[in-house]
Amino acid sequence: MGGTRCSTGQVLGDFWFHLSPLERLVPRSLPPHPSSSSSSIAVDCTQPARSSMEPLPSHCRLTQVEVQVGKLYCVSKAAVLPINIEDAARSDVEIEKALQAGETLVRVNQDTCLNNRVLDLRTPANQGIFRIQSQVGNALLPKLIAGSSEGGAAVFRLNYKGQDACLAQSPQLHKQMAIRGDFGRIFEIGPVFRAEDSFTHRHLCEFTGLDVEMEIKRHYFEVELVIF
Repeated sequence: MGGTRCSTGQVLGDFWFHLSPLERLVPRSLPPHPSSSSSSIAVDCTQPARSSMEPLPSHCRLTQVEVQVGKLYCVSKAAVLPINIEDAARSDVEIEKALQAGETLVRVNQDTCLNNRVLDLRTPANQGIFRIQSQVGNALLPKLIAGSSEGGAAVFRLNYKGQDACLAQSPQLHKQMAIRGDFGRIFEIGPVFRAEDSFTHRHLCEFTGLDVEMEIKRHYFEVELVIF
């Protein structure tokens, strides 16, 4: 959940679903109230959207639709995040303009973003880069990694500037990072390297694989719906 703005009788909060923020009105009598919740919590809401009964404030991104929350369930409470998504998404130009206006904004440096790549992938800029490149969630994932990506397959090892490295056995790790970064569904068609011994000339140590990763919202049957 993003920032909240409190007023008498209700709280106006930003609930984020991927890149689509939806403004929601929540009665203050509704427990547990979002004003006491941490950032990035997962919640379930039972009330459908409806047309706005009265004009919404100009800062609302959706001015024709509102959700009057009837029931709100905390599905998963997030721990304190190492970086704030809003801070990570802020540009240097925006920070400099704020300084000139006498306001100090948090600057998240590149090392911090890379150390928390899963959170950094949730920023609009990074989401846009991947979606513009592929349009359908197709990712181009690294093939030179620091260690083996699967436990049940042999790996090609090499020396990379004095450090141990491997050719990727699968894009599993980076696919999972993409899902944690709010991409929902992602796939890659790319090379796979397996250093497996064989006594035939038909065994391939390098082949092109199709890898798919998707989040499951409620039940694993969702995978069957996608495949079939």
